[in-house]
Amino acid sequence: MLITTIAFILLTSLFVTWHVRRTHCTPAAGSAASLRRCPRCDAPNPERSPVCPRCGVPQQIFELAAAPLAKPEVARPAGKVHAVVRSDQCVGCGACIAACPEPGALRLEGKLAMVELERCVGHGKCAEACPVTAISIGDGASARKVEVPDVGSDFQSNVPGIYLVGELGGRGLIRNAVNEGRAAIENIARELARVPRPVDPELFDVVIVGSGPAGLSLYGDLWIGDSSKESLLEVWETIIRNSGLVVRQGQQVTDVRQTRLGFQIETGEQTFRTRRVVLAMGRRGTPRRLGVPGEDLEKVLYNIVEMEAFAGERVAVVGGGDSALESAIGLAGQPGTTVTLCHRRGCFERVADKNKRRIAELAETGAIQLLLHTAVREIRPDTIVLEVDGTPSILPNDTVIVRIGGDPPNAFLQRIGIRTVKKELLSGDPEAESRFG
Repeated sequence: MLITTIAFILLTSLFVTWHVRRTHCTPAAGSAASLRRCPRCDAPNPERSPVCPRCGVPQQIFELAAAPLAKPEVARPAGKVHAVVRSDQCVGCGACIAACPEPGALRLEGKLAMVELERCVGHGKCAEACPVTAISIGDGASARKVEVPDVGSDFQSNVPGIYLVGELGGRGLIRNAVNEGRAAIENIARELARVPRPVDPELFDVVIVGSGPAGLSLYGDLWIGDSSKESLLEVWETIIRNSGLVVRQGQQVTDVRQTRLGFQIETGEQTFRTRRVVLAMGRRGTPRRLGVPGEDLEKVLYNIVEMEAFAGERVAVVGGGDSALESAIGLAGQPGTTVTLCHRRGCFERVADKNKRRIAELAETGAIQLLLHTAVREIRPDTIVLEVDGTPSILPNDTVIVRIGGDPPNAFLQRIGIRTVKKELLSGDPEAESRFG
């Protein structure tokens, strides 16, 4: 009798334990969809988490690389209209939240604006207020399709050994470029560690094409959540100074060819051999030139690294896009700097409203000399020759900053074998859309 009782109790305990584990420990339906694995450390990651809870890497940098290929268009019934936020463009400024008249329809999660679909009515005030055009209004029935280079979640392209990071890979924003650069170099380091290094003193392990945020961040232990441009510049300068990183300026890469040991990179002046290549030169590619006499002078620049380096100078900024306006705004804040903004049109088109307003304010106070309907005719060592409304004008000048865009590197990428694909940033699924916006 005692043995029978003990056996009954043991069997009952086993069945109870099995039932509890089955009903309480098994993931509920749909829970697997709410988890994803961090491409860096493979840790389970809540779908809405902006950073990996284990390694701390911002998960936003993997969203475009991991996005599915675009599917053919399929007609489907329209759904409820609501705001859609592009997570790869949102800068987390909060302007949309301030403009939204619906309490709780928008909120900031980390540095990303999130939409509560149940409260959003799709009136569009947030889209009007967004300074970086990251918000659109739609029903979410169709995914947003973008053409980008074919890059995986390790940032390696379809050509093994060639990696793409930053704006060139399809994503803007400095923080994305920095974080992608760090993730890519970690993947490269792990990959190279598995292969014996050839005995060749002239063979580089990695050659980085581009010295912007993505390129420089490949050489520094840095993850970016929210930092100012000025603080990032200080970090990169420290990295270059302390690491001995050699930045070869003034060289344009014309070709990348595969070899037995890796790749051979051709520039107009030198040839480099390397095991891996990282392309981080941005989508602008080669900066567009003015094509005027004197443009080859050292005083002519196509980008700004240190605003404070122009303190006390007479600077002319040429261009009418956001990059030109932001350069002029930043330079106007330097002590003793005289800034002239030259634009060939009569108004600024397709620029952020905040930049347009700020330029108008600075022009009204005299902090910036705004010259519209203006073309550069010649650049001289200490002056710049302009044509303002058809009238010649010569201004004293120390530096010319040309920000008129660039020639996209599409042909270059195609030539070295990197294909372009269409990807879907939004799946049309309500759960996914509430995360993306």
